[in-house]
Parts: sequence; C-alpha cells; structure tokens
Amino acid sequence: MGVPPEPSSLTLSKITCIALVPQVRVRSLDANPGILTLVSALRSFFALAFSASPRADTFVPNSVALCYCLCHSHGKPSTVGESAGRLELVIPKPNAAEESAAKEIREMNRSTILTKLTVVIFTVLLFAVAGAAAGTETALKASDITSKIFPEQVFFRGQVAPVQMRNTGGVRFSDDMFVLAGMVDSSGYSTAIRQKYQAYFISEVPLEISGQKLPPGAYGIGFISGEKFIVMDLGAHDLFQVDSSKDSEMKRPVPLQVVSSGGKYRLYAGRSFVEFARAQ
Repeated sequence: MGVPPEPSSLTLSKITCIALVPQVRVRSLDANPGILTLVSALRSFFALAFSASPRADTFVPNSVALCYCLCHSHGKPSTVGESAGRLELVIPKPNAAEESAAKEIREMNRSTILTKLTVVIFTVLLFAVAGAAAGTETALKASDITSKIFPEQVFFRGQVAPVQMRNTGGVRFSDDMFVLAGMVDSSGYSTAIRQKYQAYFISEVPLEISGQKLPPGAYGIGFISGEKFIVMDLGAHDLFQVDSSKDSEMKRPVPLQVVSSGGKYRLYAGRSFVEFARAQ
C-alpha cells in the first residue's frame, strides 16, 4: 500500500476517505473541511502521548504517526465499502518495541522529575534550617566557641597570653553578631595586673553593663574585691567599675560562663556575676 499523499495536494471533491491514524472506525463523519481540524487535533494528541518531551513534535513512533487523506467520490461508494462522503479512521496500535520504548521514556521522565523535586525540597529545607540557625539569639557554652571566632592567644598590656578555651562563653545575636569572653592565663603579668585582669572580653555590638555603656571592642575584665566588676582597655587602663552580685543558689559554679536571664545575660565568674544587654 502506498503512502497517502499530503492533504494539501488533494481536492476534497476527489479524495477517497481513508485515514491511517488502536483499531477504531468512525463511519458517520462527513468528509468536509471540519475533518481536517479533527484529524490535526488527533495527530497532536497521539504525538503528545508518545512524545519523549513536552513538545508534541519531538518524537512520534512511525506506526502511530497519522497518515491520512480525505476522500469524496462524487456520490459513489468507495472501494472500502463505505458510502460516499464518509471518513474512515484507522489507528494502528503501537508494536511491542514502541510500547517498551514509550514506557522507558515515561519512567525516565518520572525519575527525572522526582530527582529534581528532591533536590528542590532539600535545598529549601537547607536554607530554612540555615536561616533559622542564623536568626536565633542564644547564649553560647564553651563547647560552642572555637578558635574560628575566639583567638587562642590574646594581646593585652604589651604581651600575649593564652586563653583557657574550656572556660569561655558568650552570646550570638539574631543578626549573627557576637559577644565573647574567655579566661586567660595571666601568670606572665605583674601582680597589679593579675589582680584585675582575669578574662578577655570581645563585643561586636554596643552593650549596657549595669547602667554603663560599652562600645564594640576588645577589653580586659575581672571581678575584684569589694564585689566589683572592672573593665579595662587593652592598655590596662580602667574604663569603669560596677557592682557585681552573688548567686548563692547556683549549684555548679564554673570559672566563667554566660547564661540567659529574662531578656538579659549574666556573665559569671564562679558565683559572682554582672548583667548585660545589647544597647540600642
């Protein structure tokens, strides 16, 4: 059987009505220009059904491609036994190889979609977790503080001293700004400095400590006799002193820690502490 000619090369009044397009016969459709629209729509549907991509014209098995022509034999019955002016649609079923190929393509497309969806969900969750972590204000324990954010050796009054990283604490604010403190080994300093200089204090934000304002910077701090807390610049010059308090209810005092307390924070050395908060 020859290949049917393209519809554009035939005249509707002289074409026998046969369309090769699973075994379905439609006997009551008149061969008129409206049939062209119907056949074109069917061709697009089958092309999409067996296509490897969303485009309808990228892959259609040969035996499913719609080869059609419209026939009209001047009122005489056609050779296929149908009355004149009728359209016969014959759609061959795809063979096993084509069905297997189409199934594989559908499975590949489904697998690709699932993979992409998994990546998108994982990325969204990753950013959500990172955003939540970055947006949480919290007090930091010694286990949270590493040399990446707090130096293991610090400079104060003309020399460097090691930090006791096991005795550190701080605060991470919701905008990822830090306040950090750590006990230092002050054995290399004079007696006068050792009495005041106990810990190294770093703040990236302005603070208020018991009514005193402290701008961002690095300082030497200590709890001294008379229930006082002292803050010094890096040259060991006194900046201010404030009263400290005792927490007699603390069960397990440690050399240094920072804990949250009703919207503020407490810097402890043993049972002694001062309260501080981020200044406006």
